[in-house]
Amino acid sequence: MKKAISKTITEAIGALLIPAGLLMASCAAEPDDSNLYVFNGETIEDFIQNNDSSFSSFNYMLKKIGYDRILSSYGTYTCFVPTNAAVKVYLDSLYNDQEAMIPHNGMSSNSLEGMTDSLCRDIVLFHLTREMKKTTDMSAADGYLTTLLGRQITTSVVNGMNVLNDRAAITMSDYEVVNGVVHVINNVIPRSNRLVGNELDKIEGYEIFSRALKLTGIADSLLATEKDQVFSELPTIVSGEDGETSYWITKTPSKIKFTIFAESDEVFRAHGINDLEVLIDSCKKWYAYAAESPKNVSASAGRLQGWYDWYRNGGVTVSTGTDYESQYNVLNMFVRYHILKYGVAKNCLTIDQNVYDKDGWNGDTFDYYETMLPKTLMKVWKVKSFNGMAIDKTYVNRYVTNNTLTDGVETVGSCGPGGMHQVVYEGNEIDLSGMTESLNGYIYPLKDILLYNAQVPSGVLNERMRFDVLALLPEVMSSGFRGIYQSDFASITNESGRSRVRFPVDYFDNVRVYNGNKTRIDMNIIANPNTNAFLLYKGDSFQGKGVYDLAIKLPPVPDGLYELRVAATNFGTARGSMMQFYLGTSSELTSMEAIDIPIDLRMNTYNDDDNRLGSIGYIGINDDPESDAYADRGVESDKVMRAHNYMRDGLSIVKESDGSVAKGRNWNARYLAYQFRRILTKRDFRQRDYWLRMKTVLPKYDDRKYQLDYIELVPVNVYENGRYMEDMY
Repeated sequence: MKKAISKTITEAIGALLIPAGLLMASCAAEPDDSNLYVFNGETIEDFIQNNDSSFSSFNYMLKKIGYDRILSSYGTYTCFVPTNAAVKVYLDSLYNDQEAMIPHNGMSSNSLEGMTDSLCRDIVLFHLTREMKKTTDMSAADGYLTTLLGRQITTSVVNGMNVLNDRAAITMSDYEVVNGVVHVINNVIPRSNRLVGNELDKIEGYEIFSRALKLTGIADSLLATEKDQVFSELPTIVSGEDGETSYWITKTPSKIKFTIFAESDEVFRAHGINDLEVLIDSCKKWYAYAAESPKNVSASAGRLQGWYDWYRNGGVTVSTGTDYESQYNVLNMFVRYHILKYGVAKNCLTIDQNVYDKDGWNGDTFDYYETMLPKTLMKVWKVKSFNGMAIDKTYVNRYVTNNTLTDGVETVGSCGPGGMHQVVYEGNEIDLSGMTESLNGYIYPLKDILLYNAQVPSGVLNERMRFDVLALLPEVMSSGFRGIYQSDFASITNESGRSRVRFPVDYFDNVRVYNGNKTRIDMNIIANPNTNAFLLYKGDSFQGKGVYDLAIKLPPVPDGLYELRVAATNFGTARGSMMQFYLGTSSELTSMEAIDIPIDLRMNTYNDDDNRLGSIGYIGINDDPESDAYADRGVESDKVMRAHNYMRDGLSIVKESDGSVAKGRNWNARYLAYQFRRILTKRDFRQRDYWLRMKTVLPKYDDRKYQLDYIELVPVNVYENGRYMEDMY
């Protein structure tokens, strides 16, 4: 039964008198509440129209762009409705904004009538989401919602109230109507239309880093918002494809976004850096010897030098002069390592999805990202606990000794005793609460100085590196496709029920297709909570089908001997294929060489009696603690599988499903034959580009699937360590 709305809204408007210091409330007086009624079967638009004295300004914007009709019809939406007083204060701020890129933000007068259609559209769509989002869905720390504008708003709880983007408080919540839910808010939800470099320049207390960004000229490279793309061929849905209606076809150019990790002036001052000139001098100490030969990354052997393999191998001389716009200059190098050439939203920094947190794994999540400093990586690691102590912080380049190693089978179900895992560097904590979203990117404050020093390649990255393949595709992240639920994806596309995206074959810079639309490129979107999800690393994946022949660029790793592995998904005899892999130093076919023999992806996922499974040493593990296979979580059988160049999937990966088996052992990736790891090759890798080609060897089948969930690059001292063994996670 609906709540009585007249009294509720009167109380909600009264709540606008909350102290402005916390919520920066924009309303000073209560509107007339004489025209508030309850209507059975009302829509969102009915609610707004029937309470016109409170919400006529927002309704004006709805009508101006035709969304009054949309919110009067069927569908499911969440609408955050600002009061008239809130809209007035917001329009005043737009019209009188002295720093706006366009005078008065394009308004012809300080009034509703002075707003452009595009401004109305941006405001309206930023206050709407697809699907129903109640306050219980917004109670998680560091939560977010994806709006119909395709941009996110953050949600938090402050003094018991739900607050959006740290400014707009929900003063009346969860009013259900036939096509969704309405929340009344005391401010227009603020959003920035500045570009990311300009946004940083306006944040108080970041003068030193902002000046460095400009002096190096890097700020000028952060101006783009959309790729200049004209697709040679557009994707289609082939008649008879499974779940045709589940595909969403993207036919528009990808967005361009950036991610900046920045130190505040306060952080610099804590290290004795009080101005830009001192920062430049410090950069000379940090980077002057980064490319020096011979390479030495052992402090006990003298001066650290030559750890930046890409520059050292190329004979680069690092500059300590005033040529700050040169990528070889020390200040330029420092700034570049702080920037990613794609937008990584807060929820995507380390995606906490399909994570098993039992049997010794604490549920930590991590991702590796390529920075603007050529061929370098940073690791972002959300640490939930360490040695039994709760931490729940997110770090850049945290360094723990013997990470991804354990001390033997006798400690199965454990990462090993605490003594073998010592914290060398706690990591550079990211202040997630201070994240700022701009028109084309994100800014994350750091609590320490971020460096690509010798410790990064020799320590931080000297572990089993598991790369989510979607994190290797900037276009997926900048367009907001990675790491979101299907319900949030519906807010981007304005279409419900889509679980996959289909891309044009020339959509990605890091993917090359050799045979046109004979190759189809898709991705799985994360299933909604408490639904039948995919058993995948982080819940989504890069996949496709057809007579496929394509290559993907591998992440750059420091020089060394590595084992290259891929997650090989078994689709059974009906959908499975056989795949040949090739490796090259470019995407040109002339540089490619075949590695390994073709991999059979037709094994029966749910039948342990499949002869192909037995032939590679696989033994099924059920949820029986009395069985030998369960007792060691498959460690012994994994040794046999390795002899056939296979490994079980990671114990840390689990299927998020309905409540009956959520995070249960029955749906743990290690216990099932759905996906194995295939060891493709062991060889020296240099810190440079490599491309991995995948080609079907069953050309007569047009409906067979391929999937590349994740890639592992594992240093030799992990997979052939003389003292410890690689952990099973």
